[in-house]
Amino acid sequence: MAHASLLIQEPDGSLREAPLLGERIVLGRDPSCDIVIAGRLISRQHAAIRRRGTSYTLEDLGSRNGTSINGEMLAGPRALHDGDQIDLGGIGRLTFADGDATNTRPVPHAVGIWLDAATQDAWVDGHRLEPKLSPAQFTMLQALLARADQICSRDEIVAAVWPEVSDGVSDEALDALINRVRARLGEVPGGQSYLVTLRGRGLMVRSRPGGSSVS
Repeated sequence: MAHASLLIQEPDGSLREAPLLGERIVLGRDPSCDIVIAGRLISRQHAAIRRRGTSYTLEDLGSRNGTSINGEMLAGPRALHDGDQIDLGGIGRLTFADGDATNTRPVPHAVGIWLDAATQDAWVDGHRLEPKLSPAQFTMLQALLARADQICSRDEIVAAVWPEVSDGVSDEALDALINRVRARLGEVPGGQSYLVTLRGRGLMVRSRPGGSSVS
């Protein structure tokens, strides 16, 4: 039997896959939880998923803001089915993927940059980049998307991509990485416009084409 998993949409738009390996998996923002979900509206121990054989059920653990499946608030334990959308405290970014079914993974955004951390795939305006980005290219985009429409300094980008050698990364190496990422985005028409260089200030990824919140 293939294990089921939760597909977790991160704030930067990337996707994290968490396998459901135990008999009881606790979800919440406390670091002791089996699956940690960040968010002010999420309780320390918010909900739990129980496995019995090949079946999975979801129950709320008395959370302050509640738990829902496909928009319906839970009043008691509820069976989970492939593709179910789970909201914790109104944060709807979890998808149940049944390991014995043809998984219904979240669909990449039709507009914008979308990253799947589980597969290391990158999508631009609904088109997957092939071949995959290099680890450094993926990490740079991931760091920029975590602060979409905000400026990231060159030092912040270096620290995200090369945390262990940040003092030894040359300007030429960083410029080469930026140029390569811009070229890869440009494989989709208009994709290079998502990556904006602000001279003397840093780099920014737009959340949508032609717009930003930078003043």
